Amino acid sequence: MLENAKIPNNYKGPQVDIVTRNLKEPNDKQLNNFFEHYLRKNVGILLREPGIGNLFDEWNSALSVHQHNVNLIDCSGLIDSVFALKDNNEIEKITVAAKYGIHVLNSMIKKFENTIDEDNKITHQKISNDIKLVTDKPLFLTKFKEKFKFSNIEETLLELPFPPIIESGEEFHLNFDVPSNNKYLHSSIIICRTGTKYKDYNARLSRTFMIDADKVYLAIIKKQNSLSKIRTKYY
Repeated sequence: MLENAKIPNNYKGPQVDIVTRNLKEPNDKQLNNFFEHYLRKNVGILLREPGIGNLFDEWNSALSVHQHNVNLIDCSGLIDSVFALKDNNEIEKITVAAKYGIHVLNSMIKKFENTIDEDNKITHQKISNDIKLVTDKPLFLTKFKEKFKFSNIEETLLELPFPPIIESGEEFHLNFDVPSNNKYLHSSIIICRTGTKYKDYNARLSRTFMIDADKVYLAIIKKQNSLSKIRTKYY
């Protein structure tokens, strides 16, 4: 596999060093050699999302010994810029993933409408589970392909990385890593989010619905005024 990573003879770009490791041996030696080699040099790392697992634990342990001699630079933005560039093939995969997300959201909207119109009590988690079950049915994929005129996609590579997330009422986390809770769907403000994937290319979509928007707006203004009075009183 490392054959593909070899530097061509006519390569004139930035210097690239590949550090290999033996999976059957501890990583202490390789990591210490790495930090000694790059001692007093700039080392780009990803700070946005801390890694988990044995290798990251060993990395942090070795880093704690050498950190005072190494200049660590967050290169998350640089990596984002590199991966932001997409060719036509990648754009096509992202498009499929995004339109699949639209198809999932439309199913969620119908579920909301039926629940509210029939005045049913159903939890956010139950809706999320129901939608996940619907997406697993062959008819769901058939309708998706017909609606967006996709004939050559690989159905088995369409998936939901995580169950749909539904929040309503007054408490919202607005994150993609917070699962739907067991509170009942509230017919005021509903926020739904979903993640979809096609051939390892992801799309994330969010929608906000305001039912009886005037009442919701007045409630928000009233709450903001109350918070302003509290801040004035105590601060």
